[in-house]
Amino acid sequence: MGNTCCLNSPGGQLLQTQFWDTDPATGPADHWTIHGLWPDNCDGTYSQYCDETRQYTNITAILESYGRTSLLEFMDTYWKDEGGNDESFWEHEWGKHGTCINTLDPSCYTDYTPQEEVVDFFQRTVDLFMELDSYQFLADAGIIPTTTKNYTSAEVLTALAKPRGVIPVIQCYHGQLDEIWYFFDVRGNVQSGDFVPETPVGETSDCPANLQYLPKNLTSYPINKSNTTAPAKPFLGTGNLLVQLGAPYARQDGCINAAGRYTTDGDITGNLAVGGTAALYANDIPSGRRQETIYTTGRKVELNFTWEGT
Repeated sequence: MGNTCCLNSPGGQLLQTQFWDTDPATGPADHWTIHGLWPDNCDGTYSQYCDETRQYTNITAILESYGRTSLLEFMDTYWKDEGGNDESFWEHEWGKHGTCINTLDPSCYTDYTPQEEVVDFFQRTVDLFMELDSYQFLADAGIIPTTTKNYTSAEVLTALAKPRGVIPVIQCYHGQLDEIWYFFDVRGNVQSGDFVPETPVGETSDCPANLQYLPKNLTSYPINKSNTTAPAKPFLGTGNLLVQLGAPYARQDGCINAAGRYTTDGDITGNLAVGGTAALYANDIPSGRRQETIYTTGRKVELNFTWEGT
């Protein structure tokens, strides 16, 4: 192979990925938000954390040093972390995915200045995102967030394909639409190449035939603290004590069973151990590209209790 600074290698496609976070809500009520820009191997696999020497933890400072204040202002609105820590989220996306885009390697630059590839990564991701107004694509087909009806996956995919000519991949969480992955072939490098919309190769949608597209809960917002509030009145009689983890984990539901234990619709299983212990904790079950942070100890979170009498 010739000069790999001129094409995406060894992977095949690049994905511009977007979130629809509803509770806690992130970003404007009428706009999707940025997840990232990912290299993909066209077979369902991808590289990650490709350069430990470039796991930068100062994304804001890097962008400011290059005078990209308008870029940062846009990211502050449209590249949001549901846990409330945008900077950490940006660091994660760069470290995990950006370092694996080969054309962003410092050796591909002439007269390289430190971290200029970071600026190119975030600028190109934002530029692509601005051309992919998912909310409007769906609204043009009469698909708007609602709690009163469901949509079919087929009509959502058709609506998203219309302005690009190819379908994306859609992802759902508990039957709720929450991600879109747009696929591209890149003619040239990421910095200045031509991003050509392409049909996904090696990746498929995981949404059910009928899905929910819920409005954002604008009364919720990401925070990094927990509070304890006593119920307004005691729980009496026979019924179910419903539990929802509060911010920043508000999407995980469960209940208190007869044994007094908090349970959800699944458990973490497998032969995973860290530091000699197999007692591991997470807020949800990882699957496909959906990842969850794994902990070796329990963590304090906000719990919202609702009494449902029977």
